[in-house]
Amino acid sequence: MRRIPKKILGLFGLILVIAVTIFAATIPSAGVLATSNVTETIVVRVVEPGPGVLITSPKNGEKIITPTQTVTYDYENVVKVKITVDYYDKDGKLHAYIIDEFATDKETGSGEIDIDLLDERFGYGEYIVRIFGEDKKGVTDEDAVKFSYIPFTATLEDNDETGDPDVVLDYDKENKGIERFEINIYDKDGKLINPSPIIVIPPEDRGSLPFADYNPPKGTYRIEVNAYNGNDALYKTVTLYYDYNPIPVPDTGSFLKDLNISKADFLISALIIFSTISLGSIVFIVRRKNTRK
Repeated sequence: MRRIPKKILGLFGLILVIAVTIFAATIPSAGVLATSNVTETIVVRVVEPGPGVLITSPKNGEKIITPTQTVTYDYENVVKVKITVDYYDKDGKLHAYIIDEFATDKETGSGEIDIDLLDERFGYGEYIVRIFGEDKKGVTDEDAVKFSYIPFTATLEDNDETGDPDVVLDYDKENKGIERFEINIYDKDGKLINPSPIIVIPPEDRGSLPFADYNPPKGTYRIEVNAYNGNDALYKTVTLYYDYNPIPVPDTGSFLKDLNISKADFLISALIIFSTISLGSIVFIVRRKNTRK
C-alpha cells in the first residue's frame, strides 16, 4: 500500500464518492415508490338544470362518401327523445322522416343510431338530422347537424413524374353504382379543350391532365368531374381550377444532334474536363508551396 502514490488514492476516492452520489440520486424516495403505480381518473359531467340534447357526430358540414352514417348523441334532464331526418334530393325536393322516438329510462344518457343512405327513402343529397328532448314539465331542447352524401370528392395534385396535375378521386370502392368518372377541361371562354373527356374506370382513383402534351395557352382552366352510371350523372359536378403557366425550355437538342454527341458522351466529356482542371489546380498549388520553401 505504501508504494501507491497518495494522488492516485485521492483520485480513486473522489471517483467513488461521485459514483455513490449519482446512484443515490437515481433512487426514488419511499413516498414516490408508494404512490407511483396509483392513478386516479375522475370524470365529472355537469348537468344543466333544464333539458339538453346534443348531436356529437357527424360533424356539421361534413361530406360523406360511404352509405352508412352513424349518428351519436347525448341528452340530459329529458324524459322523451325524438330524432328526425330532412333529406333534400338532387332536385332539391324535401323528404322528412322520424327515424327514432322513445321515452328515456334515465334522464341523462347517450345513444346512437345508424342511417342507411342507400335505403329507398334516401340517396345522394343534403341531410339535416335533428334531435328533440322534452323534460317532465314539457320544456324542450333541440340540436341539429347538416351533412352531404355525395358519390365522390376530387382534388388536384402535382405529379412529379409527368410534371402535369392529376385529378385525385376519393370514393367508396364498394359502390357498384359508379360505372366511370369523366373529367373535362374548359378554357377561360368555356370552350372544351383536348384531351377531354378523360375517362377513369373504378377502382382507379386518379386521372392525368396532360397539359404538356397539348400545350394550351397560359391561363386558368376549369376542370369538371362527374361520376356516371350508364348515361346518368350521379348528383352534382365537382369543379376545380388549375393555373397553367408553362416554363419555356431552350432548345439545345438540335445543336447536340448536329454535333452527333449523345447525352452519355456529353456527360463523360464534361467529367473528363472537370477532372483535368481540378488536377491541374492541385499541381499548381503544390508547386507554388514548394517554390516558397
